[in-house]
Amino acid sequence: MVRFFRSVKLFTADNGGGGSGSGNGGNPPPANPPANPPANPPASGGNQPDIAGQIANLIARQGSPDAALMLLMQENYQYRDQNRQLRERVPDGAVVLSGDDVQRWRDYQALGQLDELRTRLTEREQAQTELATLRTQATMRTVAEAMQWKPSVLERLAGNVTFITKTEGDKTTITVKDGDGETPLDAYAEKHWGEFMPALTIDSNPARRGTGFVHQGGGNPKKDDPITTHNQRMGYSLPKRG
Repeated sequence: MVRFFRSVKLFTADNGGGGSGSGNGGNPPPANPPANPPANPPASGGNQPDIAGQIANLIARQGSPDAALMLLMQENYQYRDQNRQLRERVPDGAVVLSGDDVQRWRDYQALGQLDELRTRLTEREQAQTELATLRTQATMRTVAEAMQWKPSVLERLAGNVTFITKTEGDKTTITVKDGDGETPLDAYAEKHWGEFMPALTIDSNPARRGTGFVHQGGGNPKKDDPITTHNQRMGYSLPKRG
């Protein structure tokens, strides 16, 4: 029986000649990429982009690697130029507004300059403080009149006291907010201001103050005059007044 054998080339010489194999351990060199690679090469595993496939597609569309490289360089220059122009339009530290922030910024600008807004806010705070002071003083006067107390003393004692006034018909009731409840003002005053009550209460019959003088009735001024009496006793004559 006759058998036919097919000869097989065992190795391929490198381009330098004279060698038994290439520099990659005797493996044959990689073949050139096909002239027309597939339009959509299979993507690599995971979420990483297929860079090799994208490059192959770009070379296929441009016709050669040089044309693809030229396109990439042109696009890179365009993007760098656009980035430079954007940096010139938006200076360092600038904030870009969008959506509702744009309208809020316009409303803020309509209010005026920043210095004017600060001045208005300061004046508003001062006005609120003065108004609160006036309201407190008015409340103190009302309470003092109702209780027959001195307003000046009450202001010193009740600086942090909250009064609650209730009027039913002709009757007015004043209480003090004491913790979670209310305490009648007179009871609160006796408990907390007991030693100050004499100074707080208005005296309906004030005592007379000052030095008293003995009332001297009318009489003979010559007789009551000590100088005249002395002169008469000593026998002096008084010069005539003319």
